[in-house]
Amino acid sequence: MINIYKNCLNKYPYLTRMFTSGLILSAADFTYQTFFEKRETYDFKRIGINYTVGFIAAPWLFVWFNKIQPQTLKFLLGKPLNTPIYDKMTKKISYDRLFAKMLLDYFICFPVMQLIYHVNFNILYNNNLESIYNAFETKVTFSLQNYHQAWPVASCLIHLFVPAYLKAICANISGTTWNNYVNYLFSSK
Repeated sequence: MINIYKNCLNKYPYLTRMFTSGLILSAADFTYQTFFEKRETYDFKRIGINYTVGFIAAPWLFVWFNKIQPQTLKFLLGKPLNTPIYDKMTKKISYDRLFAKMLLDYFICFPVMQLIYHVNFNILYNNNLESIYNAFETKVTFSLQNYHQAWPVASCLIHLFVPAYLKAICANISGTTWNNYVNYLFSSK
């Protein structure tokens, strides 16, 4: 199964990630509606829109982990793009490279992920610009003020343990989990 997925990633890198990202967001919303909202009837429009938002957002994560972040690290650290964080020969971690990746994720990747998610979701689900403004006043502001509680750990784990071809998917799962947490906090207020 993993080999089939790897082959799809190699042959159709964007499309495979877009479908995967859509499935992650729609499955997360389905789970959220089941266990947190305890709905008897599901909001399939919202599930479909989460799929669409995931589909739309996937290229950002792919480009981030495969193009923007490596080029930025090369510029900042002056190291070749293929320099690993963990050197198997010396069994040492390149902490400067790990820390630089985490900082870039923290200050660029996650905030852009939040903007992509909230802007697209509110346009598609609520069909108005006022909902985007309301989301920025509440959920986006809260998220950007508090994501330091979870994202650095997620970023560190992703960079240390996740193979390159799965980094965008794991970042997507982390961001989706965070968004569900924020939605839960705001729905209980």
